[in-house]
Parts: sequence; structure tokens; C-alpha cells
Amino acid sequence: MDPIGTFMKNVQVLLDAANYLENIEKSSGSK
Repeated sequence: MDPIGTFMKNVQVLLDAANYLENIEKSSGSK
């Protein structure tokens, strides 16, 4: 796998994790 492809995949994982954590904060904050 090329370095750029690996980097882009890592970025996508980080973005997904950030969205996941953001959704948890919104859910727990609204209660």
C-alpha cells in the first residue's frame, strides 16, 4: 500500500472517531 493511501485511510478513521465522540457528547449533553 502506498504511503498516501495509508495516510488518507488514517485521516478517515480519525474523522469517523471525531464524529462518533461528538455525537456522544451531544447525546449526553441533551439529557
